[in-house]
Amino acid sequence: MNLKEPTFSEQLRVLADTSAGSIEVLPLPMLSSVVAQKQTSDTVALQPSQFSGSIVTDWRISSFSSLTRDIHQAPHSGSSAASSDPIINFTAGSHVGLFLHKILEELDFQGDIAAQTIALNQRHAPHYGFDAERQQETVVTWLQHIVNTPLNEAGLMLSQLSRHRRLDELQFDFAIDKVSVTSLNHVVGEWAGVTLSPVSVEDFRGMITGIIDLVFEHRGRYYIADYKSNYLGSALADYAPEQLRQAIFDRRYDLQYLLYVLALHRYLRQRLRDYDYNQHMGGVYYLFLRGMRPATGPRYGVHHDLPPHALIDELDSRVLGYQSSRDTSTAQSQSDKGESA
Repeated sequence: MNLKEPTFSEQLRVLADTSAGSIEVLPLPMLSSVVAQKQTSDTVALQPSQFSGSIVTDWRISSFSSLTRDIHQAPHSGSSAASSDPIINFTAGSHVGLFLHKILEELDFQGDIAAQTIALNQRHAPHYGFDAERQQETVVTWLQHIVNTPLNEAGLMLSQLSRHRRLDELQFDFAIDKVSVTSLNHVVGEWAGVTLSPVSVEDFRGMITGIIDLVFEHRGRYYIADYKSNYLGSALADYAPEQLRQAIFDRRYDLQYLLYVLALHRYLRQRLRDYDYNQHMGGVYYLFLRGMRPATGPRYGVHHDLPPHALIDELDSRVLGYQSSRDTSTAQSQSDKGESA
C-alpha cells in the first residue's frame, strides 16, 4: 500500500484538533488585503526633536603617560667612557624594564635571591628577547644588589620586606573635576623650584589611572617604590643624587610620583581610621637599578622624596580635586592582596 506523507498543513490541523481548543490554525493574511492608510489633513507630521543639551568632550581617562606624551626626553648627559661593569652595560630599552619589573614583582625579597632569580630568569627571559643562559650570572648579581642596597641612612632594604608588608603593581583610579593644565604646571613647577618642560595637553576632567610598582609598609609608614632601568651613563657617578634629580625632572618623573603619592594618600585615607599624612606617609623611592650597590647604599641609584603635605593637599583639594574624592577614589592590587601593605 502506498501511504502518502501528510502535508505540513495537515499536520498543523491534526495538532490543532488534538489541542482541546488551545491551538487554532488560521490562514496568513494575503498581501492584497493590506490597505495602506491614506494620510488625512488631521494626521500629525512627525519631526525629529532638536538637541538643546551639550556634549562633554573633555572627559577622559588620563595617565602620566598621556599627560606627558608631548614632552621630549633629553638624551643622557652622563659618562660615555667604556665600562667593565656588566650591570651598567646591560642592554637598554623598554623590554629591559619590563623584564626586571616582572622578576621583582614575583621575587620574595626575604627568600633565596639567587635560586629564585635563576628560576625567574629561565622562565621570563625568552619572552623579552633575552638569552637566559648568557645573562644569568649578571641578572643574579644584579637582583642581589637591588634587594640588599640600603635605601636610606637607617639601613632600610627591600630584603627586610615580607610579602604581607608589600603590594606589588598597585592599580589606582581616582576622579578629578575640571583640571586647569596651566594651574597644574604652575603649582608643580613652583614646588620643584626649577624650570620644567610643561604639560601641554588641553584642560580635562574625568579619571586619572596608573599602576605603582611597589607600595610597602615599614615601621608604621607607607612608601612607594618605582623601578627605573634607565641608562644614565657608563660610570657609577652618573647615578649619584644630583644626577638622579636631574633625570627625574628631565623625564617629568616628578609629576609621576606626585600622582602616585596623591593616589596613595587617598587610599590610606580610606583604609586607616586614624590616617595622618605627616605620620603615615614615608614618601617615594625611585630606584635607578643600574646604580644600586650594597656597598654604597643610598649614595648611588636611590632617589627619595617626601612631598610636603601642603602640596599634596593643594593637589587633592584644588588642582586635581573632586568634590566627592573621599568616596570615589579607588585602588586595588593586581595580585589581590586585599588590605595588607
